[in-house]
Amino acid sequence: MGLVLVAVVVVAAVLSRPALTGLLAQPAAANWATVFVAIAIQALPFLVLGVTISATIATFVPPTAIARLLPKRTALAVPAAARCRAASAARCRWRPGWSRPG
Repeated sequence: MGLVLVAVVVVAAVLSRPALTGLLAQPAAANWATVFVAIAIQALPFLVLGVTISATIATFVPPTAIARLLPKRTALAVPAAARCRAASAARCRWRPGWSRPG
């Protein structure tokens, strides 16, 4: 199904090329397209890395292990999980007020 969707998008892009060429002749649309493509290209490595790590965890770490690592009370487990997510988003830099691991 995914390959069919990609093929449909490619065919639609090829067929709409004349309309897109005229649209991108306008400076505002060309600038917007440039910024959009630049942001998409910069985000792609992080997306691939995130999907790879998530797939690895889903494949090799049993759900019971993750449940054991989180606190038993739901009121404490949600902030703990959010803090783990915030720590991974910090690009390996610890913020003041966060305790260092180990």
